[in-house]
Amino acid sequence: MPVPHDALAARLGLEIGISPQEVSDFRLDGLREQGYTFETLKFFDDLSPLDAYDPRQWLVFNWGEELGGQPWTEALVTDALEARGFAYTGASSAALRASQDRMAVKQRLIDAGLPTLPARVFSDPAQAGEWTRYP
Repeated sequence: MPVPHDALAARLGLEIGISPQEVSDFRLDGLREQGYTFETLKFFDDLSPLDAYDPRQWLVFNWGEELGGQPWTEALVTDALEARGFAYTGASSAALRASQDRMAVKQRLIDAGLPTLPARVFSDPAQAGEWTRYP
């Protein structure tokens, strides 16, 4: 199972106090112990490391958070996986795009009848003094 990118391991390592490599090793050891065949792959500019894999035979554990070092491009990773025909873990491209706009997410929660904390978007740091509520 190709495992592109290892940002999740880095994030988990910080949260539980072990190194990213230890998190990655733990995850891969678990797959190995269960008898799964897998490969770990890293990518940067594109998903060409997947060229050698048949999408009908491999599942991608998708931990790709960006392409080419550009922030907010995780949906491009899933777009590329979908275009190549791979089944993958994680959110769809549409869900990733929807989650990038916090105020849009907030509005969807409000529309669904869920409570949210007060919020405001400022386009200029000088406007911060206008915020009189905590948090």
